[in-house]
Amino acid sequence: MTSRHNTLSFLLLALTVAELCRAAGSNAVIGVILDHASIAGKELLTSMEIAVEDFANPGNKSLLLLTRDSHGNPLLVASAVLGLVEQPEVRAIVVDSISPQEASSIADISHRANLVPLISVTGSSSASRAGRSQLLQMAADGSICLASVVKSYHWRSVVVLYEEEAYRDVSGLISSLSSSIKAIGSEVEQFLPLPCFSSLQDPKPLIRQKLEKLKEGESKVLVLGWVWVVGEQVGGYLDSIDPFIISSSMQGVIGIKPHVREETEEYKSFSTRFQKRFKLAFPDEQRWAGPGMHALRAYDAMKVMIFAMEKANNSSTKLFDEMLSTNLTGLSGAIEFEDGGKLKRSRASFQIVNVVGRSYREIGSWSEESGFCRSGPIYLPSRSPTVMTERRSLRIAVPAAGVFNLFVKVTQDDTMNRTMVTGFSVDVFAVVVKHLSYPLSYELFPFYGSYDDLVGEVSKKVYDAAVGDIQIMSSRYHSISYSQPYLDSGLVMVVKQRREEDKGWIFIRPFTGSMWLLIAVMCLYTWAVVYAIEGGFVGRAAGEEQSAFPLDSLLWSSLSSFFYQYREPKSNLSRIVLATWLIVVLILNSAFTSTLTSMLTVSQLRPSIDDIDSLKNSGASVGCNGNSFIVAYVIDVLGFHPSKVVPISSVAEYRNAFSSGRIAAAFFVEPHAKAFLTLHCRGFAISGEAYKLGGFGFVFPKDSPLALDVSTAILRANERGDINRLERSLLASSKCVGVENDDDHGGGSMDPAAFRMLFFVLGGVASAALFISWVSSTRKDFFCRLILTKQK
Repeated sequence: MTSRHNTLSFLLLALTVAELCRAAGSNAVIGVILDHASIAGKELLTSMEIAVEDFANPGNKSLLLLTRDSHGNPLLVASAVLGLVEQPEVRAIVVDSISPQEASSIADISHRANLVPLISVTGSSSASRAGRSQLLQMAADGSICLASVVKSYHWRSVVVLYEEEAYRDVSGLISSLSSSIKAIGSEVEQFLPLPCFSSLQDPKPLIRQKLEKLKEGESKVLVLGWVWVVGEQVGGYLDSIDPFIISSSMQGVIGIKPHVREETEEYKSFSTRFQKRFKLAFPDEQRWAGPGMHALRAYDAMKVMIFAMEKANNSSTKLFDEMLSTNLTGLSGAIEFEDGGKLKRSRASFQIVNVVGRSYREIGSWSEESGFCRSGPIYLPSRSPTVMTERRSLRIAVPAAGVFNLFVKVTQDDTMNRTMVTGFSVDVFAVVVKHLSYPLSYELFPFYGSYDDLVGEVSKKVYDAAVGDIQIMSSRYHSISYSQPYLDSGLVMVVKQRREEDKGWIFIRPFTGSMWLLIAVMCLYTWAVVYAIEGGFVGRAAGEEQSAFPLDSLLWSSLSSFFYQYREPKSNLSRIVLATWLIVVLILNSAFTSTLTSMLTVSQLRPSIDDIDSLKNSGASVGCNGNSFIVAYVIDVLGFHPSKVVPISSVAEYRNAFSSGRIAAAFFVEPHAKAFLTLHCRGFAISGEAYKLGGFGFVFPKDSPLALDVSTAILRANERGDINRLERSLLASSKCVGVENDDDHGGGSMDPAAFRMLFFVLGGVASAALFISWVSSTRKDFFCRLILTKQK
């Protein structure tokens, strides 16, 4: 009986509306498509009725709402739209939700039916509008806001769950959300579709099954606990949800909802009227809060339509353009559309809320201009932040076929039946993991292919990462992500050392040129001081005889002092100066003799090849690691002919190739060169310039959030000196790099710096003696002249 009564009422309402439209052809009709049985549909209808009362012009045309029930079925939404656009009285249509794809599917009919505009109140705006579908969307794109929340709390891994029927525009959702999440350095690990809940009698078992599979899946990015974050499509409905459901099922949920200025008089007036009207129209429905966001948007959608209809003056072609040019502030916020019919993101602002107890509280806000601003702490249930989701250990590959096992060494322990992986790079990674903000479990797996093959396996996600002496190269960035380099490197050339046989002028090499010049100057200065004291320059007292210490004798005495042959001076001051000089000569003579003896008895070693140009001109062959990028670098960048490049597979083979003359030089990355010279520091040396490279780093799959975390941990380890300590302990002997420092091979030429204090003392003593002699001579001369004057 009730069903028959409802059907009869609906038919009478439809006939009444049709009759009214025929009786007043000038009346405007707005089509409304919503789910009459849902609470959201009832709120939409209530809001639009209030908007008609507020904005329709009673002095001119009347405004009628022609409703259609979608029953929550997207197919019925599309068919209802097609039915409404064919009616000439319908000026515009409001839909609770419609995707751009559904709008484009009726675009042709919409064109033929005088371009009837459509406004979607709650539809996603993640995708661009297809075709000329006359669609405006009142929902702002919240993907960047969601990404900002994820970034603010440093969540590296995101799993997106969505209801398939609720999000028909899946490609747009995936594209927009994935781009936003990747832009902040996190990763969308998986998109998990759920069937339409309305089609299931009890969706809970299916959802539980999906979540269990997600937990037990082969997801490899470590996650500490879990946090539920809901988009605006759920967050905007929090005001309409039963508080019992919120308290029992949504604790700790973080959601975004458009910012609403509830303190304004306009909102307060609307909220009061809305609640009274809703309770009157639907007395059986219980409300727990004010109007939801969808209700506010429905009110604003009607406002946009009515204002545009007044400006269009019955012109259907102008109506959509007038609506598109809307620029006003409504209850739901700023309303301004882009050319595609979406709300401008620059005008959008969101509240970030956290469900606590039977309601929610604001923990921050977001706008495109200021980003995410926190205003309060986040609350999570005790299980979320403390219980770690069980994930299997990361599979990390290490290069087992490398030439230098100082960095990665793989050994088989037959007694324990296990593979041992050690080395500098492995130790560095272990230290870096300790600096992560969360525990990381991993297993090391030897990889016996080339470095390029190893990187390729990581890019295919066969392994979760690669650890070793792996060079950071730009050519690999398209498929993988590197960490911050943990060790700097450059390409260097190692050559054999040759003995220096030319000894014709070796007798002058104990002292540098500046040292010889200083000795000559001090010798002449000493001679000049002694000569002046003995009477050559300092004036004699009256009646004093000329000193019998001629100029040639003084000069000869200064020079012969090197051989301990000299004449006895008469003045005590001269004796002091000469004594100091003899001490200096004794020290210089000893240093000269010992250095010259060392140079004559110990062979001087020099690099056999000075630079790469001379190496190429000689036509000699060069060796390099056959499994690394160096082969291609030497050929393509340095310009060596491929026939002159010899691939080497072990450290011993390098030594044999040098000894047999098969290669004249070898190219290494700098850390490998240090390792090689650790074993052969007396017979080889680095020669020529170093070619700067990217350094050694760890490898991760493309856009892996773990790469950023490990890079941060590497910086922490470097700042605390942990990596430097490892390098000093494992590569300590690498400081011996051949004959770049002559002190390692019998001593080098001595410069004035080693004797500066000695010459300073000599100069000071000589200068002081000269000054005292001059004062004494001047005093004697004064008294002699005084006596002679009195005698006269």
